[in-house]
Amino acid sequence: MADIVDELKTYLKTIGGVTSLIGTTTSARIYDDTPKQAVALPFVVVVEGGGGESFEHLGGITGMADAVIHIYSFGATRTAANALAEAIRLAPMQGYRGLMGSTYTRCLASSHRDSGVDNPRDASYSPRFWCRRIFNVFHDEATS
Repeated sequence: MADIVDELKTYLKTIGGVTSLIGTTTSARIYDDTPKQAVALPFVVVVEGGGGESFEHLGGITGMADAVIHIYSFGATRTAANALAEAIRLAPMQGYRGLMGSTYTRCLASSHRDSGVDNPRDASYSPRFWCRRIFNVFHDEATS
């Protein structure tokens, strides 16, 4: 079974409203867990959070799972970070049902949103503003 974070990144790279902000295909600024060093703004970091589960019933495995995904949108300003987060939400993400890469997604539900700023550590860095949305991704998974 494919990695759900990779499948989500593949899906986001097909959405014009997102790629117009972060680039396309292999040059898209979308990363697992941490961004590259000194990456240009704006960019996206996708993190699989805790709390996901596989669903079962008395008859066995259902073939459906829930993954908790944190999507951080970074920008040079709070407005830019929020605009990227909103482009992702409208990708469509909220309520999406269909393929993400090769994984069938039954529903995407946004459960939380917050924002903040990473202050510079020294004079050579600028602050990076971020907006985080947490999504529950209900998707098919292997049963054997």
